[in-house]
Amino acid sequence: MKARILSFAIALLVMFSIGLAYSSHEQWNTGPCLDGNVFKGKITGIGNGDFTLRIVGFVDCRNPGSQDPPAWQERTLDIPFGVKKNGTYTFNTTLQFCKKRWTTTIQSITSIEVLDANGVPIPSLSTSSVPSCN
Repeated sequence: MKARILSFAIALLVMFSIGLAYSSHEQWNTGPCLDGNVFKGKITGIGNGDFTLRIVGFVDCRNPGSQDPPAWQERTLDIPFGVKKNGTYTFNTTLQFCKKRWTTTIQSITSIEVLDANGVPIPSLSTSSVPSCN
């Protein structure tokens, strides 16, 4: 009986902890949006810690010799970031999907996710469309 109560208590504790991890009010306070190749946005309510911004999009990569690839390519870009206090982070980041010194032209962003330190997406910060910053 004691083992059963202990198991139940542990299960409740785990469920409560998972609920707390995502019960805060994470949101895009401004953005996200794209200004040319610059990604802009401000996240609030995320808490403190290490995170990753994952952006997937279709891009054209032009090498220094001005040679284009055969077609638009789907690429993924992971940008690690850390939040030290207040649970707020502001992005104003040039997206470089291609090699250094290559020119990136973004056709479209197909998804954005913010991942926690364990690589788990935070659902309230995921989106499949990124408008132009105007």
